[in-house]
Amino acid sequence: MPQHCQVSIRSIDPLCRFFLLWVCLTLASACSSSTLTSPNPTTNKCAISVTPGTAAVGAQGGEVALTVTAQPECAWTVAPDAGWLTVAPSSGQGPAQVSIAIAPSVQLTARRANVQIGASISVITQEAAACQFDVTPLTQSVGAAGGSGTATITTSAACAWTATSNVPWLAIGASSASGSGDRDVTYTVAANTGGARSGTLTIAGRTVTIAQAAAAPCVYALSALSQNVAASGGPAVAVAVDTTPTCVWTAVSNAPWIAVSSGATGTGPGAVSLTVQANTGAQRTGTVTLGGQSHTVIQAAAGCPFDIAPASSTGVDAAGAANIAVTVTGPAHCSWTTTSNNPWITVSTGTSGNGNGNVTLSVAANPAAQRTGSATIAGRTHTVTQAAAPCGFAINPASTTGVNAAGATGLNINVTAAGHCSWTAIANDAWMTVTAGASGAGNGNVVLSVAANGSTERTGTVAIAGQTYSLTQSAAPAPCTYGLNPTGAMVAAGGATGSTVAVTAAGGCAWTAIASPSAPWITVTGGASGTANGTVTYSVLANTEPARSGVITVAGTAFTVDQASGCTYAVNPPTVLLPNSSASGQQIAVTTGTGCTCSAIASPSWITVTVGTPGNGPATITYSVEEYTGGVLNRQGTITVNGQTVTITQQP
Repeated sequence: MPQHCQVSIRSIDPLCRFFLLWVCLTLASACSSSTLTSPNPTTNKCAISVTPGTAAVGAQGGEVALTVTAQPECAWTVAPDAGWLTVAPSSGQGPAQVSIAIAPSVQLTARRANVQIGASISVITQEAAACQFDVTPLTQSVGAAGGSGTATITTSAACAWTATSNVPWLAIGASSASGSGDRDVTYTVAANTGGARSGTLTIAGRTVTIAQAAAAPCVYALSALSQNVAASGGPAVAVAVDTTPTCVWTAVSNAPWIAVSSGATGTGPGAVSLTVQANTGAQRTGTVTLGGQSHTVIQAAAGCPFDIAPASSTGVDAAGAANIAVTVTGPAHCSWTTTSNNPWITVSTGTSGNGNGNVTLSVAANPAAQRTGSATIAGRTHTVTQAAAPCGFAINPASTTGVNAAGATGLNINVTAAGHCSWTAIANDAWMTVTAGASGAGNGNVVLSVAANGSTERTGTVAIAGQTYSLTQSAAPAPCTYGLNPTGAMVAAGGATGSTVAVTAAGGCAWTAIASPSAPWITVTGGASGTANGTVTYSVLANTEPARSGVITVAGTAFTVDQASGCTYAVNPPTVLLPNSSASGQQIAVTTGTGCTCSAIASPSWITVTVGTPGNGPATITYSVEEYTGGVLNRQGTITVNGQTVTITQQP
């Protein structure tokens, strides 16, 4: 029991003693709370202390352990004043360890926060974050032609950076060498004239790798592989060098008497001029290396004028030749050579010699158009002209017969010829037209159309590749004529079934039988169409109307069907009894078919029909009678309506 709660209870009544004991125990429990203080006003029993009072961590963050010193019964809570601190546990009682987790910092300045436990405060400081740089892309591929590229720097606005190239063929843009914050760094890549290569840039401390494709291999072509030069020398014919624009070449003479006078180096297409010294001796040959190719210069011997005969060979057969002879005339001490300038000309004999001599050339078969080549003999040019290969034109088919008189389209004729041979197709008759293949070369096709023939059989031709194509078209068929028996019919009012019409026509002549839509009472029941002779069967409905006429068109001819009238009449009333007074507006109802005409005749004169022809079809006859004054007996009269009698009796 705490000291301030102790009292003397020995002299108190036991019941009161028990009560006082309970009060003291209650007070003792209350005294354990930190809100109660010792009677000594200078001492706080639940004072909290925390160590360490300060702690520092790097920008990467970390964890700090705080030691809480307190009485076992003293409770406490942890209160950080910054969101980048996480505490565990956040509260407790008595002595304990509190873990403070510090989040990594991205700030470029240091920061601090307080952690309060009870009345004690521990200060946490964190170093400023270092600048972080992100560069994209870190690798890039560029074609051999070079070009420009961009790398993007992502960082904080205050972070400074530089960009440098590590190889001479990569260059940083003038405005991209340094900066701060986010930025696009531009660079250029020089064209590559060699193999594939890789270089790097250092941008914001990061390495950016640029891979460049190899340059396409350079290929060089010369306008001539050799030339002949006179013994006197002098400027030689210029040699053109053909290559792609980026390819570098040189021209180097391999003989001391040949000098490169211009075009010793070049890039892309160009030309080289050579100068040859005068020759004081025998024929000589030297070479110049141009773009890796060899150009041969053949210089005639000094004082060795050569002549060749003949100077040319013309009209060499397309099949080729093996014995074209050329005579060389020249001084005995002078040597000469023979060189073919075309692969289809071969030097059979006389590739070299001294003085007078003979050369034999052979010429390969020519598969195409006429061609001209040459051979250099003793420094002179012998020209060979060879005829073109035979065209061998052929057409298939050569003729067509039995083309229908109605005409035709898409008639195809195949043309066979050597590839170099051109040809045309021309119709010689106006009723035939070349619709495709009017001209061509080598193998091909000609397409014809033929107009309809309205007369007798005819034959025409088309000139195709020098060949004659013949076409025969059938005569137009004779016109069809038709006969009908009978040529018409009269049918009773009661109608008819199974009536027939015989059709006479030549074989192959088609016909039809169609009842006129205006006569729906006529029906073609058989033979609606046919060829040559045949029979048409028809039926006619019964007629309840006046006489009528309809048509069946058979083989283009009108077959007329006339049907008798079917009108019948009935009157009501058939008898009438009237008084002796006059009367008007008396009526008789007439029943008959639609279209049937009504008529009425009265007898004697005291009966008058006032409306006697009221129209067609069912109708009403109107009549009047005069007053009867002169007799004692009945009198009678009649009204006749289309053969029907109505008896009228008038009383006296």
